[in-house]
Amino acid sequence: MIEIEYQQKQEQTKQVVAAETLVKLAEQDKQKQRIAAEAAELEARKIRTLADATAYEKQRIMSADGALDKKLEAYKYVMSEGFKAIGSYQGAWVPSVISGGGGGNGNAAFNMMEMLSIKAAKDLSLDMNTK
Repeated sequence: MIEIEYQQKQEQTKQVVAAETLVKLAEQDKQKQRIAAEAAELEARKIRTLADATAYEKQRIMSADGALDKKLEAYKYVMSEGFKAIGSYQGAWVPSVISGGGGGNGNAAFNMMEMLSIKAAKDLSLDMNTK
């Protein structure tokens, strides 16, 4: 009988130790999850702060130079594509038949390129006159 009680007490002790171990493991897991959540929140704040700083920097640069970089890139693209189109044109640049003596002066292709340049500059609000 004493032996049975002793075995029961040993079994109870084992169960208590196992339960305490499970509680400690659960607390450790909960603490790890809390630390991970705090780390993720800090990382998110860091990313937001860096994004805000980058946006502020870009905004200040664009307001300082009037978005000159963007305008120049657009201007280069428009001019490049325009001259590619002109270069690939297979038709006649001047009419083969002229009726009515229209006293035109200059080269039609040159005039067209000049007009495209003026239009692109006007579209981009660029002042091509350097001071």
